[in-house]
Amino acid sequence: MEGASALLDLAGPYGAVGRPRRVNTYGWMPNECVLYTASTGNPSAVTRPFRADARAGHGTGRAYGDPDRARLLAVAEALERYAGLVAPERGVILASAAELGGDALDLDLIARCSPRELRRPGCPVHAIDRTRPIRWTTATDLRTGRPVLVPAVLVFLTFPELDAENFWIPISTGCAVHRTVEAAAVNALCELIERDALALTWLLRRPLPRLAEDRLPEPARSIVAWCADHGIASFLYDATTDVGVPVVYCLQTAEHAPRTGQLVGAACGFDGASLAEHALMEAMGLRLGMESRPAPPRRYADHRVVDDGAAVMAARARRDAFGFLLGDLPAPHRPGDLPASRPPGGDPGSDRARLEFLLRRLAELDMTVLLVDLTTRELRDSGHVAVRVIVPELQPMSARPLVQYRAHPRLRTAAERLGLPPLPERRLNPYPQPMA
Repeated sequence: MEGASALLDLAGPYGAVGRPRRVNTYGWMPNECVLYTASTGNPSAVTRPFRADARAGHGTGRAYGDPDRARLLAVAEALERYAGLVAPERGVILASAAELGGDALDLDLIARCSPRELRRPGCPVHAIDRTRPIRWTTATDLRTGRPVLVPAVLVFLTFPELDAENFWIPISTGCAVHRTVEAAAVNALCELIERDALALTWLLRRPLPRLAEDRLPEPARSIVAWCADHGIASFLYDATTDVGVPVVYCLQTAEHAPRTGQLVGAACGFDGASLAEHALMEAMGLRLGMESRPAPPRRYADHRVVDDGAAVMAARARRDAFGFLLGDLPAPHRPGDLPASRPPGGDPGSDRARLEFLLRRLAELDMTVLLVDLTTRELRDSGHVAVRVIVPELQPMSARPLVQYRAHPRLRTAAERLGLPPLPERRLNPYPQPMA
């Protein structure tokens, strides 16, 4: 990443994030796979007056044979969290959607839980109420260039949870740090598209075509071989959606590991040759944490940690839930019967061209693309920007089992565009999302 030195200067004892730390993956990953983590620490001092007990944010960087890149990616991801944690003291207004009218985002576009979800004991959210005041901040509509007020709970990670704002669980998906707005927006959009693909695959039990192993690049083949030697089977799928940007879905299974029998990873982007490698490393990176973490709460209502649901689904006893990917399907929909493929290529080239492609494609799908500038003073001084991108029509990937936004129209429209029968809510996947 260009400007790496300036970005790394923000990490250290007196920086915006702590010094990145290499994770000991000996025996868990091939020697060529490098994993770093970085943390914001507790940013309470710079989040007042909004929240004095702000939680820490963490970043993870993974790379094959490139420790410097892994370290940089960990710092960049931690800085994304930092930028989302530092809510502004100005530019936020308190009003109801009814009062703001056309100046605000249409709240009907936001993903929502179904009445059935909302009635479940322990559901932590409620329905949107347009008559109650909530906090709003300004975004830019990237299709029209006009300013749009958006609920601040969609933007900031530590925003105070007024009861009226409690229709959404804050998540970092869609945040990005880079040298330019175009590059950051592309990265943020690819993450949103990846998480949309993960949610659609799981909730719709979407059968996916396998990737042809003989067409995988060497790093991915090497990782698959190492895993096989250690009793881990790797299944790579083409999870590209109607958006048309390549998405690779990875499922790893292990017979000898009762706590990590199934792990999931994914990657989305224009560099199709590297996506399988990235998806594999994301799945493998979960193994050490899953093996060492406490058992997840038994009740879904008690899930709080982002990987609680993934830990539930990682248990070997949950293998049957992955049958739609592993071949437990009636003919002719078995994944093994589908043509082996790779996600479509066609990289537009520059960050500007990639962004123009994404905006054009999302416009064709009648989707809204909103951008909020989260750049902090430290990032601006280092020559970087931080953004939050919001595409409300995409399906969110939620780690909370009781909040899967099952009333979102995306579940129906995507099924139709992908050639799948639309499913009534009672037939959507009831299990927690296995991706952390």
